Amino acid sequence: MEDAFEVDKQLEAMVLNVRNLFQRLAELGSLPQELAVLAANVPGPYPLAYLVASNLGLSVDEAQEILETGDVSKVLELLTVHLNRRLEPSS
Repeated sequence: MEDAFEVDKQLEAMVLNVRNLFQRLAELGSLPQELAVLAANVPGPYPLAYLVASNLGLSVDEAQEILETGDVSKVLELLTVHLNRRLEPSS
């Protein structure tokens, strides 16, 4: 039972991280603020993941990789990588 609790807490932390990163993109003007509000209120990790993925301007291959991933934790990990890349300052 404790393992399930840990997984839930980890998933909850990953969801919060994706929401926060998406919010930062909106604050920087890379996304409409309305999308950040929507992401903050969308229920569940899968709807959040698909909302974020569909608004990041991913390549077809990147989007396909996310869509084909069945594990929500892995999807959130991939999105975190893409969000962090978008937030990195340009050299």
